Amino acid sequence: MTAQQSVVAAPDLVEAVNGVAYIKKLSDPTPASVSQYTEAAIGDVIEMLVSTSTGSNWNSQRVLIQPLFPVIFDIPKSTFTNNLVSGATANLRYRITKAGSPNVVTSPTLTVRLEP
Repeated sequence: MTAQQSVVAAPDLVEAVNGVAYIKKLSDPTPASVSQYTEAAIGDVIEMLVSTSTGSNWNSQRVLIQPLFPVIFDIPKSTFTNNLVSGATANLRYRITKAGSPNVVTSPTLTVRLEP
């Protein structure tokens, strides 16, 4: 038996420019989006996960009540600003648990540089 592999896109940190999030320009909350994926269905659970090189972590879940995309997650700006140091980065990814299934699909990781 072979496992079916789903391919999903990395999330998008909407206000990042060329892989850099300029902290002074970020909204609070800061939007991150999940684009449409194959076989999206009502009841799918999407969990956004954020971790920074400075030790901040944040996550949130959305249950699809309609397959409308993009799905937006509002990340508190403090996730990116806590203990900010030169050269800091943030990693964003999401997991999809398909409705009625234990199968989980994980997105590629988006890494952005955090600048003051």
